[in-house]
Amino acid sequence: MKGRVQSRLVNAALNASARNNSTLSGLGMTQGARAFWTVGLPLFVLTVSGFYGLSHLVQGKFDVQAQRQKVVDLKVDPEKQKSFSLEEELQKLRDSVDINNYENKPVPRTEDE
Repeated sequence: MKGRVQSRLVNAALNASARNNSTLSGLGMTQGARAFWTVGLPLFVLTVSGFYGLSHLVQGKFDVQAQRQKVVDLKVDPEKQKSFSLEEELQKLRDSVDINNYENKPVPRTEDE
């Protein structure tokens, strides 16, 4: 009796796998081709569409930045703009600060310290 049950289970398993193979072969596809259509193609489509979407968003960002820079450039008149020199600014700072005459003052501490 035990042998008959085991043979029925083996036959059922073989029939189930034969049915699965027949559906695949009925579609004219192997399991590798089916995996491509169910996994590979959607992954490829999502990757390409994501790339296109991100490139579109980034290009829009660059366009907006260029337009803002153009507006800022139009606001500043080059004829009225004063020339800037680091040497002149350094000289102004040296003239305003006397490093030879100074007084040490303690930094006030907070109550937490």
